[in-house]
Amino acid sequence: GVFGKKKIIYIVPNCYEEFFLNALPGHADINHPSIRRNLSQHIILYCGRVAKYKGLERLLDAFKIYVAQDDHAVLYIIAPSHNVDDGVFCSLQTKMQDEQIKRKVVFLYNISRKTLLQVYKAASVVIIPSEFEVSPLVILEALLCGTPCITTRVGNAPEILSQIDATLLMENNTPREIVKKLEYFFHISKNRITTIKKLCRGVAVKYTPERTARTFLEIISRHV
Repeated sequence: GVFGKKKIIYIVPNCYEEFFLNALPGHADINHPSIRRNLSQHIILYCGRVAKYKGLERLLDAFKIYVAQDDHAVLYIIAPSHNVDDGVFCSLQTKMQDEQIKRKVVFLYNISRKTLLQVYKAASVVIIPSEFEVSPLVILEALLCGTPCITTRVGNAPEILSQIDATLLMENNTPREIVKKLEYFFHISKNRITTIKKLCRGVAVKYTPERTARTFLEIISRHV
């Protein structure tokens, strides 16, 4: 994108909203007609725009492979209905014609923050297969709810995830690698998952508005 021509990029980390800070980890009842939660499900969640460079096509290709070996897996794609890339949307709809994944993938648009919080808490893992991000807010929101993330090495994701489990960071962002990360995650022991969930919230709460402001001022002061 536009940043590709820059030699040096400084990242001002995003900060969480109070609404998500107060979201204590733990399962939540989801009051939404399109979501039927089952405790045995492996809920994989994507939250973001339907746009280029978000890796959604690769995610569906990977999910088709993964769901063949994990019948408990379901994929929720939560997105705003505005600013949708028509090309990406059509590509996703074509992939959705495959009966193997059609009943396992649910698209939800413009859900409320309350429902979003509930889905974060119900999800097993959030996945961000983006080619480009700076400081994804979805990572902090998910971690505050105690939900781990599988992400590419974009923006400040490595800084955050390396404090939790660096194995959840992707190197190549191919469908096969996404599958491998899902296989890794869903074979982690229950005790380790409990530890990871605690780490998630512990790391996320550090990204306060005050820290963001301080980082911004530090960057400005170096160039004034």
